[in-house]
Amino acid sequence: MGKNIREIPQDVLEVLLGYDWPGNVRELENVIERVVVLATEDTKIQLSHLPDKLLEAHIDGGILPRGLSYSEAKQQVVDSFNREFLERLLQMNQGNISQAAKQAKMDGANFRRLMRKCGVQAEEHKQK
Repeated sequence: MGKNIREIPQDVLEVLLGYDWPGNVRELENVIERVVVLATEDTKIQLSHLPDKLLEAHIDGGILPRGLSYSEAKQQVVDSFNREFLERLLQMNQGNISQAAKQAKMDGANFRRLMRKCGVQAEEHKQK
């Protein structure tokens, strides 16, 4: 993807290694692809780039990411909430951003901005 990612931080590795991977290699490939897409060339891979289900499984397993400050941990929870909220709204509205934004009582531009920040794609929720 043309990005120069040279390392995966320890906290991200802990989550990846602690997950059961019920989808096996295909699921792992999809997660790595997502992480690379969300990482910018100026930043490294972050916990917030991982799918919610991996983070939830990690936290539910009683293993908390090491080295996070309160504000970092709080931001991780907020990011996870935002992604889940957007995903569910888009799913309920078959990928229609305007309807999802209206249901969230948000301005369409702000809704789209939050989608970009969270790496959420409306196309994934459109009915085929």
